[in-house]
Amino acid sequence: MNKITRWSVSFLLILVAVFLFRKGVHLYSLDSNVDGGGVEVFLLGFEVNDHVVEENIPHYARTFMITSFILFTTSILNSWRTFRKN
Repeated sequence: MNKITRWSVSFLLILVAVFLFRKGVHLYSLDSNVDGGGVEVFLLGFEVNDHVVEENIPHYARTFMITSFILFTTSILNSWRTFRKN
């Protein structure tokens, strides 16, 4: 992989990590503000699940946040590797 491709991949990973983290924070902030039997979870315009019951919302929030940390760490390692190759 050349340098531009590595930096582009790192940038995209950070961007997706930010979206995932924001979705996790949003789901944590719902608390008991759920109408009916549950909520629909969308990410970047795609439906992740159409019926998440109130008890599972914190699980989804944690999953989004953990995934964002993994992607962020991967992007940092990729950037560091690219920078070291100079």
